[in-house]
Amino acid sequence: MKIITLNANGLSDFQKFKRILTKLCPLSPDIILFQEIFDYTISPDKLKLKIQTWTSIWKGDIHVTPYVATLVSPHIQSNLAFESNDHRIMDISIFPPHSTQINIRNVYAPADNQVQRTFWNNFPDLPPIANIVGGDFNATLKEEDHQSSTLRRRVPLGPYILPHLENLIDTGGAVLKPAFTSYHQRGSNWSKSRIDYIFTSPTIFPSFNVSTHNMGTDSDHRAVLLSDSRRNSNKSNIWRFNATLLKSKKHTEAIEQIITMHPPIRETYQWDDIKDDIKTYCKKAGRTKKAKRVESIRNLTNRLNKLQRSNNPNTATIEAVTNRLKILEQANSEAMAIRARIKWREEGEQSTRYFMQQFHHF
Repeated sequence: MKIITLNANGLSDFQKFKRILTKLCPLSPDIILFQEIFDYTISPDKLKLKIQTWTSIWKGDIHVTPYVATLVSPHIQSNLAFESNDHRIMDISIFPPHSTQINIRNVYAPADNQVQRTFWNNFPDLPPIANIVGGDFNATLKEEDHQSSTLRRRVPLGPYILPHLENLIDTGGAVLKPAFTSYHQRGSNWSKSRIDYIFTSPTIFPSFNVSTHNMGTDSDHRAVLLSDSRRNSNKSNIWRFNATLLKSKKHTEAIEQIITMHPPIRETYQWDDIKDDIKTYCKKAGRTKKAKRVESIRNLTNRLNKLQRSNNPNTATIEAVTNRLKILEQANSEAMAIRARIKWREEGEQSTRYFMQQFHHF
């Protein structure tokens, strides 16, 4: 099983939701915990409408409050078990195939120092079953979990938090040098902290891997990924046609040539032969185009990550790289929004009018 937690810094923008899912889905998460998703004054009707748009691209269960959201993969049964009065804590019971019931708690603790201790003093007891607790605690556990270019320091809240989680493993803290999960910059001042966590019962993950993933300009928090190190990931063999290739004269001429070189279509199998040839060409062209776009975003994201991890971050360079990355991510988001999702005959697709319309200009 794989679990991700991420403070999304707002998900009211549906395009941003799609963009973040596109970044997270290659990690193959079974559960995604989001925090800080909406305006906290959002009405129930508007909240319901937002989630309806999410269901257009996430086919599993979606559980939400104005503060947090838990997304569950379609192959896992789930139901809401508990929601705190302040909507900052939500428990979901999941029933993974061939496994016992697990409680998933999503937490978005307040950032206000005046109410943090009260929040943790009144933290609800966990149910007496296997538990996973993840989220943005808005607090460090130890002094070394925070670094800053200023004299301001976070007061660790480990004594208030850890007693509630005493039978669980702090997965991010299990390594020799825990990674920070948030980076904030204001002017020339910066700070970085480990405030996002995934705690788990030892029986759920006898052995595990933990990693953090930079979200570029979409969030100043890292996505924290917890995965079972015994799991073998299998990549899907499904290939999907990218209709943006048809905007290129080079590619449209190549596809037109493929079609015209074939004899007139009289049997169904002849159309399938044409599709196979188009698929072969488009896979090669698509890989080249995608590789260039992804490489540019990856290089800038890695550079941004390296700059933020340095002992003395260069704030001017970070701002310049962030702006360049924002432009690339926006272009990538627009490409995703118009990309066709067409399955080929290997998945039982018929030669429908919808597919034919992709070539109406020939």
